[in-house]
Amino acid sequence: MTSKTYSGAYEKGLLSGSGIYYERMGLGTPIVLLHGLNLDTRMWDGIFEELAQEFQVIRMDIPMFGLSPAKTQEFALYEDIRTMLDELEIEQAYFVGHSMGGMVALEFVCAHPERVLGVVSAYGGLMGHPHSEQIQHASQRIQELKQAGELEELLAYDITTLLDGPTAEPGRVQGDVRERVKAMRVHALSLPAGNFPKLLDPPPIARLEEIQAPLLSIYGDLDWPDFAEVSQVLVDRMPHAQRVLMEGTAHMGPMEKPAEFVRLVKGFVQQ
Repeated sequence: MTSKTYSGAYEKGLLSGSGIYYERMGLGTPIVLLHGLNLDTRMWDGIFEELAQEFQVIRMDIPMFGLSPAKTQEFALYEDIRTMLDELEIEQAYFVGHSMGGMVALEFVCAHPERVLGVVSAYGGLMGHPHSEQIQHASQRIQELKQAGELEELLAYDITTLLDGPTAEPGRVQGDVRERVKAMRVHALSLPAGNFPKLLDPPPIARLEEIQAPLLSIYGDLDWPDFAEVSQVLVDRMPHAQRVLMEGTAHMGPMEKPAEFVRLVKGFVQQ
């Protein structure tokens, strides 16, 4: 546990107990932002600062991504996040997870329900939910390009399906958002591999009905259909879940439409 009193001013660092790099700003109800696969805290630029006008916001790099080093020993993300909360002297928080981050948030609420005020699963996955043939094909294509060393082609294909959408016109999203996504993907490809985290047993997919925390599921109409299906599963099986469509977005909806995303998160936390 830390001994200093948090003032609400911007702070950052690598926590010794959890091994997690974090940034924190603002006062009030705590909100933890969890990024997606091969992304990092930078995906929350703008969103982090906007939410910090009303809440205490923590954005973190999941170990092996961003500035959080890879783990060389066995670890569980849900325990590392609990340790991070203890280090920051936070008893309870809302969790906003994007894609893989949504999966991490569901795992955490199953492992430590007493620490969770609510969950936003944005374009979130669900471990154990079957993948469509389309997304399996895309994953195979990315692996083939990686093994062949065709990194530029890999990045172009990856960013097109991720940001523009698998069936949308390539290049639909341009400008700063595209450059930021590419920078995070390039950084992720440069990082050394580490141990994969130990998963919760039984997994969240087998325990959705027992989750009492409120949940907001956000999905996009230009994204892979898998994520809309997961969103529906969460609403159908969780007792306090709701879903909302962010129209005109693919998988990176929080970055495509940050103002709308902030509005949805604020409304959920304040309800």
